Amino acid sequence: MIGFVPFTLATLLLPVAASSACPNMGRAQVQVSINAADPTYDTSMTQEELTTGFANNPDSTLTTEGGWHLAGLTLSNIQNAFAAGYEQALWPDGSGCIQMTELSIDLVYTPVIYIAADHMHNQCRYTVTLAHEQRHVGTDLQVFNDYAPRMQAALTAFVNRLGPQGPFPPGQIQAAQDALLAQVEAAAEPMMEQLIETRRERQAVFDTQSNYLREGALCQGE
Repeated sequence: MIGFVPFTLATLLLPVAASSACPNMGRAQVQVSINAADPTYDTSMTQEELTTGFANNPDSTLTTEGGWHLAGLTLSNIQNAFAAGYEQALWPDGSGCIQMTELSIDLVYTPVIYIAADHMHNQCRYTVTLAHEQRHVGTDLQVFNDYAPRMQAALTAFVNRLGPQGPFPPGQIQAAQDALLAQVEAAAEPMMEQLIETRRERQAVFDTQSNYLREGALCQGE
């Protein structure tokens, strides 16, 4: 889900004589930040219900092995929120140019850890499952921290290549700003897809048959 909160505009009034050229109004400052919430916990579903409900979840690599039940699951819930700031260069007739000079992207992370209700009466299995899911959350945060600077650098270069836009006729400045932001959001989309793919690759290290067997052996006889 993408949210947009505009920053305050700065406006430059140009001389009466109109020009077809748009002045460069400065380099864009881009910031990509991590907004991570503490995990919430859900123990309302059984192993069978978790397995049935999340069998097709691409982040649950466990289900691809076959013959396993989901004792726990972490849903990442990754969203992004954009905010942009613009400079304007306007002529007296209302026409003018725009340039994006500020861009802020928040990677909003609200993980939910599910632990099967079946394990609530077994302290060992609950503890082992919780530790497994908390490793998933820690891995998510490491991926975001690794990836955010790369995303910030790529978007900084992209926005500065766009430079000033226009001139636009009177009354079309806001629409031009909306279109410019949409262009930046579209450029960010494959970056987000790459982030999610990187996350899945790193998370798969924990979701292997050998690891499940090792963790299961910690609670044998209980």
